[in-house]
Parts: sequence; C-alpha cells; structure tokens
Amino acid sequence: MNVSLTPYFDEFIKCQLESGRYHSASELIRDALRLLEDRSSQINMLQVELNKGIDSGKSTPLDIEAIKR
Repeated sequence: MNVSLTPYFDEFIKCQLESGRYHSASELIRDALRLLEDRSSQINMLQVELNKGIDSGKSTPLDIEAIKR
C-alpha cells in the first residue's frame, strides 16, 4: 500500500522518528491507526447511548423531594 502525505505530515513523521519515540514510519502509522480505531469505537459507543436516550422519550422534571423519601 502506498500513501501520499502532505509536506506537513512528512515533516511531522520525520520529527517523531528523530525524537526516538518511534523506530520507523510504519510503527508510527500503526500507532496512529490504533488511536483512530479507539476514537472511532468511542464515538460509536456514544452514538449508541445518545440514541438510547433519544428513543427513551421525553424527560420529566426531577423531583428531589420524592428522591429524599
């Protein structure tokens, strides 16, 4: 697979490699993809929970006195 990057990301990868954090561009890209995968999963879970809330119908006011009893 070949990927074309902008000069900005070429430089970013170069700086990351020079910092010693990553040993290769492939390692950096794999890490970035794992982070993207995690973020996507979190967004999907939030969407599911949001839909549950929407599907549960209209909310009612909270009655603090009823909770205290």
